[in-house]
Amino acid sequence: MVSFFTDSRPIKDIKDDRLTSLTEVYNYFKAWESEHLQDKDKNQRHKSLITMETREDIDFTYHGFMSLVKKVLQESKTDIVPSRINSYIIENIFCQQRALYHGGNSNPNYNEYRTGINSIILGQTTISTKSNAAGKNSAKPLALSLPPKRRKTET
Repeated sequence: MVSFFTDSRPIKDIKDDRLTSLTEVYNYFKAWESEHLQDKDKNQRHKSLITMETREDIDFTYHGFMSLVKKVLQESKTDIVPSRINSYIIENIFCQQRALYHGGNSNPNYNEYRTGINSIILGQTTISTKSNAAGKNSAKPLALSLPPKRRKTET
């Protein structure tokens, strides 16, 4: 999944081999989850699986991206670049919402959110010029730039 979402080559066809590979990776995670969810021992099941939140993120990422690809390729008749997909616009809105209350309210009620979102829509931009979607930067997973661990040698 990491290599897929860091790939800067455009996807021009729904039959792209990279989409097939992404589906295979997703199916692997789902099969692994199904296998371990059947385990009767709750402790063993907990130790064998990645967290529920991570499994949900994988689901949302896969289904969201695949539906976006289908929509873009079929309706817009344009290509899509996996490395340019991110959630910066949404995160920027959340940051602006928190900033309206000086960062002190990370869980606003309906009235606070309504007032804040109107201010953002009318007075601020939701698109950050610091994002990788602008084409200036390419996002890399944090661990990709780390050097491999050296094994300690005995002397």
